[in-house]
Amino acid sequence: MDKQRHTQRTLTGLAAALLLGVTLTACDRDPSDNLSEAPANPPSVGTIDSANPGVAANENKSLEQQTTELKVEAEQMMADAKITAAVREEIVKDPDLSNLGVSVDTKAGVVTLEGNLKTENERSKIVQIARAQPGVTDVQNRLVVDPQG
Repeated sequence: MDKQRHTQRTLTGLAAALLLGVTLTACDRDPSDNLSEAPANPPSVGTIDSANPGVAANENKSLEQQTTELKVEAEQMMADAKITAAVREEIVKDPDLSNLGVSVDTKAGVVTLEGNLKTENERSKIVQIARAQPGVTDVQNRLVVDPQG
């Protein structure tokens, strides 16, 4: 299986997992709940959480607002995963960079690069690859150049 197909399957799996999590959270259900029976006292907006007395459960947010927020969060996570995969794919394509073991992480469009490299040229190429990806808002360069390493 080629790398692009593998990346696509990985992103599809992440999307499915996020969608399931959003759905279960929005429904305020545990995956082990028996979905064929309605709860005796269904939770509602502004009720007290019985597991944490004194804590209002989403008192100012409607279910629709919560669902919208979760959807936006899931979309951001998917966008970040796509950026990370694209950066890694481009690094692997370059024969001079493919075996360097650089760590790539993305949060809210900010790519963080970590690892030990032997040359400044390697660091410069990797940072350039990260900055060139659509959706990247910033690059945190934590790459260390150590010619002895």
